[in-house]
Amino acid sequence: MGATFCKACPFGHRSDAVAESCLPCPQGKYVEDSRKPCRDCAAGKFSIGRSDFCADCAAGRYSNTGAVSCTACDAGKFSRSGAGVCTLCEAGTASSAGAAQCTTCSSGQRSDDGADSCITCPAGTYTTNPDEQCRTCPAGTASARGSSACYNCPAGHFSLAGSASCTTCPAGTMITFANGTCSACPAGTWSSIAASSCTACLPGTRSEAGADACQICPSGTMTLRGDEQCQTCIAGKYSRVGSTACLDCPAGKYSNSGSNICTVCVPGKYSSMTAPTCLDCPGGTFSPNSSPDCPVCPAGTISGVGSSSCSSCPSGTRSGPGSTSCSNCPAGTFITSPDQHCELCPSGRHSYE
Repeated sequence: MGATFCKACPFGHRSDAVAESCLPCPQGKYVEDSRKPCRDCAAGKFSIGRSDFCADCAAGRYSNTGAVSCTACDAGKFSRSGAGVCTLCEAGTASSAGAAQCTTCSSGQRSDDGADSCITCPAGTYTTNPDEQCRTCPAGTASARGSSACYNCPAGHFSLAGSASCTTCPAGTMITFANGTCSACPAGTWSSIAASSCTACLPGTRSEAGADACQICPSGTMTLRGDEQCQTCIAGKYSRVGSTACLDCPAGKYSNSGSNICTVCVPGKYSSMTAPTCLDCPGGTFSPNSSPDCPVCPAGTISGVGSSSCSSCPSGTRSGPGSTSCSNCPAGTFITSPDQHCELCPSGRHSYE
């Protein structure tokens, strides 16, 4: 039996004039008007065939013209719904495969264009903007991994550029400016650990460069202020432990260089103040003990050099004050005491020399 009318082609099908049947549109194509040819799906759309429209690719996917399906965006890219191409993530963001949007990097992280993940800044670096490179911390500062800023080293600590932490200055060193290394304390000063300055040694103490403590000057030395070395007392002076000055030896005593006491002069010797040695008493004088000078031997006595006492002249002789020898009275004279003058023999008497 012949047809009484022509049927309309179903959705997604088409036909030419005088057609016996309708043809389905293949995959990747669609047709809205069954009288027209099937058309390719536009980029960003797809069809599985027999369709009168093309569906949009989901966010995070894309397609070329005439696509049967949508492809996931590569990592480092993203797309909105119905996208024909995936867009690179900008610097400072990142994405995994099939992402509908890029994620902003966290504080202390960064990325370049098209990154599939954010890079954490290593210790000793920082970044304030995720789209910039990690910057090296300058000397005198430090940072932990993933930092957005560098912190300043505290007093008594230092760091070199790019440091993950600050280093404590050891005892005997100091640092005033954090952007340098620890410097040894100069001679005459000292410091404990983590010092920002060195402390001057007290009078009577000393230190060499880089000292963590001051040493007391030993006896026989002194220093008025903290110095590198204690000064040795010169001969004729002395000092106790930790002295700020050398004291003068009193008269009747002496000292060698570097002495802690003054020594008493032995009998027969004398000394003035600050004497480096004792001197022999000259002839005609004496010194029984430590003395600043030697008294003169009285008349009728004598002494040699370095005498501790005076000797009496023998009978019949005499001497004046400060004599070194006794003398006989001349013939015709006599003496009854060695400290007197010779007297003339009276009439009727005589004497030999």
